[in-house]
Amino acid sequence: MQPSSILQHKVFQSNPFIHHTAVGGLAFSDSSSVGISVENKYLITSLSKLNISAQFKTLHGGLSIHMNTMANEIFSGVSMGMGYGIRLSKTLGIGVGGKVKRDQFRGFVPFFILSPQLGLLYLFAKKGSISVHLRKLIKPNVHPFYKEFGNISSCINYQIAEQVEVGVEITNDFRDKSNLNIYTEWSPTNQLQTYLYYRTNSTEIQTGIVYSLKRLGMGMGISNHPFLGSSAFIMLHHGF
Repeated sequence: MQPSSILQHKVFQSNPFIHHTAVGGLAFSDSSSVGISVENKYLITSLSKLNISAQFKTLHGGLSIHMNTMANEIFSGVSMGMGYGIRLSKTLGIGVGGKVKRDQFRGFVPFFILSPQLGLLYLFAKKGSISVHLRKLIKPNVHPFYKEFGNISSCINYQIAEQVEVGVEITNDFRDKSNLNIYTEWSPTNQLQTYLYYRTNSTEIQTGIVYSLKRLGMGMGISNHPFLGSSAFIMLHHGF
């Protein structure tokens, strides 16, 4: 649970956790940075997730590298991914990427999942963006309880005031099931950002705060899932 996935569609971002699942935004990377975050899943003491990410600005876009690991006495998983985005024009960018994930449940043999993705992002009116991302899961047949097969997501993001930005995202998981996610961000100062993210299908709410001091960024957040419970995370990233 890094800041909302809709953050990935913002015009400029120096947070390295943002673009690894929506590579289209890499085309407009404004800086290079590295970061680490730790998340406690659903307030289960033994279930924690470690994320390490890096983002590098290139001549015509950006490159991202991401790794995370999560484990407890029942489950262990690790994934690694990369993405690259390139600007086709001042307003249009494209990104490609993917990740490899290794999961293992107690009593089962480990298995791997490959997840490629393709993204397109268009900037408009100097204050907004529209993006489309296609993701596909290539999974083994030995674990039929994995229900995710990939999805296509469309997002519109717009700065409605100098300090306020909103976003709406629609996802479809290839099984005729669509989800609507709503996001808003308020930045009372140049150093402070607060955000709220709402998933309409699960009624899950995520909220958090990010504070920036020169090139150093620090953040924390919580989420509340109606069935699984609460999660919390802290993060730290540094730009260069």
